Amino acid sequence: MDIENLLVIGSGAMGSQIGLVGALAGYDITIQDVSTTALGKTREALSGASRKSELYLKWLPSARG
Repeated sequence: MDIENLLVIGSGAMGSQIGLVGALAGYDITIQDVSTTALGKTREALSGASRKSELYLKWLPSARG
């Protein structure tokens, strides 16, 4: 059984970073939180972080290879 999807409960500092690392590793990520405001902030933060991280991805070996 291969894991393809990850669900992260909570979009605070820890949850958002877990989501980012999982996405960079190639997994489909769902982040869930009771606060829509927190989810919006996390979406904005991860969007910026993922654009910056794309510059470094070509140097990293595939985690799911």
